[in-house]
Formats: sequence, structure tokens, C-alpha cells
Amino acid sequence: MFETYPTSKIFNPLAQREGGNYLWSAISLRIHLPWFYVVLSNGDVDGLERVDMLLVSNVNDLINMRRDPSVQVLQAYLVSPGLLNESDKWKMEEISHIKSGLEPERDQLAYVYELENGHRYIESAFCSKESDLRDIDTIYAAVSS
Repeated sequence: MFETYPTSKIFNPLAQREGGNYLWSAISLRIHLPWFYVVLSNGDVDGLERVDMLLVSNVNDLINMRRDPSVQVLQAYLVSPGLLNESDKWKMEEISHIKSGLEPERDQLAYVYELENGHRYIESAFCSKESDLRDIDTIYAAVSS
């Protein structure tokens, strides 16, 4: 979902020691779908906690991070386009819970994002309301919740 361009690549003299990772001054996003900004701890490195921030393109990747015993998700933010957050701009808001449910009369998942500020957004391909979803289940809860 995210794109990079060779002109945005930054020379990284440590790339060989870091397993060939690259640095980018910019990434591109072409579609107006929600994504996640995730703050996580990868444990201690030389006695210091290593905290990384990841840009994650889908809910399943966030859920898989939460299940990975080698990392601890400290915070997760929903970055949502205006179409989802019912405004005229993108917003970044901390997530409290994520629920999934099946669309009415279809076996396609929809997501309910419950945010720390009390807002709730429904990501539904069919513009379903939360009350119309079937088999709703909490699939993510913030550490502080």
C-alpha cells in the first residue's frame, strides 16, 4: 500500500550491519484507506529499550504484531481519511479497541474502531451500521484498556 521512490532513498552507511535496511525521506500513499501508526518495543538492546514506530497498512498486520511475543505494542493510532472519520481531512487518533463483524447478508468483515477520545468509526465496504454487523468480536485492545 505504501510506495517508495529511488529519489527518496537516503544513503545509510550502516545498512550492511543492519541487514540491508534502507532509509527513505518520504513514502507515498495513493489510496484513501485507513492505516496504522504503531509504536512498539523490541526489548532491550545493550541495556536500553528499543522503541520503533511502524507504518502499517492493514488491521491483520497490527493484530499479528500484538500476538508476537518478541515485541510489545505500546500504542497504536488509526490514521483515517475524511471519508471514514466524517470530516474534510485526515486524522490520527489513538486506538482503544478494534472490533470485527460480518456484513449483513455477506461473509465480508467490517471493522469498528473505538478510539481513546470516544469516537467510533466503521470501516465497511457496504456502508453498514455497527448495529447491522453480525458476530462482532473484539480483535484488539490497547494495553491501557
